[in-house]
Order: sequence, then C-alpha cells, then structure tokens
Amino acid sequence: MAGAVTEERKPSEIPYLHVRPPKRVVGVGGEGEPLAKLYGNRTGLLALRDQVDAALEAEEGEAPMARYRETDEAEYDLVVYRASNRKQMGEPREPERPDYSMFA
Repeated sequence: MAGAVTEERKPSEIPYLHVRPPKRVVGVGGEGEPLAKLYGNRTGLLALRDQVDAALEAEEGEAPMARYRETDEAEYDLVVYRASNRKQMGEPREPERPDYSMFA
C-alpha cells in the first residue's frame, strides 16, 4: 500500500480495519475459548494481505507498515512482523476474566 489516506479517495478505496482483541466468550455450557475478531472493507483486507505477504518475504527486522482507519474515522499505522521464534512473539497475555455479573 503506498501513500497516506487522503480525503480525495472514495470511501471504498480507503482501507478500513476494525480489530478487537481476544476475549473470553461466556455462554451456555460455561466459559469458551478466547475469540478475536477482525473486520475490514475490501481495500483494508487486501492491504492486510499485502502486508502479510511482504512480512513472509522480508528479512529479519524488516516489517511492512500500512495506514488504516477505524470505524470512528481515527487513523492508525499497522506494522506486520514475521517472528522466527516464540521469544519474538512477545510475552503471553493474561486472559480476561469472564463477566459473570449477568448471571447474578
């Protein structure tokens, strides 16, 4: 993806990507597995695919970056890295505790 997002482009040409981090899903039968969701328009998903392909081909330490918009129109840069080992993936996160207050 080349260049920054400009106002002259049609909305369908602006890469939108809506990312929500993993959270535990609670439902019938108890606590489920963590669930993460990623939504994007066609342009955003194609840009993400290009980033992933570039990360797979990149030398260590190089990472492709692209600019996206969130659903509230805020712009952000997303960098995609290829990790060659688990240490490069970073520290594990503590899972969110499920909210059982709705069952109380």
